[in-house]
Amino acid sequence: SDGECIHHGIHIIGSLMESCSNCNTLVDRGCIDIVTKITVSPSIEIKRACGYIFSLLVENKEYHTNLNNAGALQEIVNLAALVDLECQLYGAFSLVYLASNHEFQVPLVQMGAVRPLVAMMSTESEPRHYAG
Repeated sequence: SDGECIHHGIHIIGSLMESCSNCNTLVDRGCIDIVTKITVSPSIEIKRACGYIFSLLVENKEYHTNLNNAGALQEIVNLAALVDLECQLYGAFSLVYLASNHEFQVPLVQMGAVRPLVAMMSTESEPRHYAG
């Protein structure tokens, strides 16, 4: 099915991105746009895989602008606000790196990044959904 192909494809991209030399090639070929579009999938497994890829990309500040231009910042905020713990962790990890870039601090706040982070910190070791 299409969903299975997307699921396997996104896992392959994630595996390839674990190597820095592959990251540049994949980014140059439009991978960020593709991953950002796929993140809206209803499949939690696909969302997790996309979150993993975002968490790899944000570690390199040179990709922050690419992520912003692709609309990935909002998708990362959305991941942090999900009920799923793995998505929350990938979202929070990515937000930490993106927030270290002064250029994105105000936009991230405007996108709603603070609420899911505060919700995660205020819970007692159990993820809760922020319904904002």
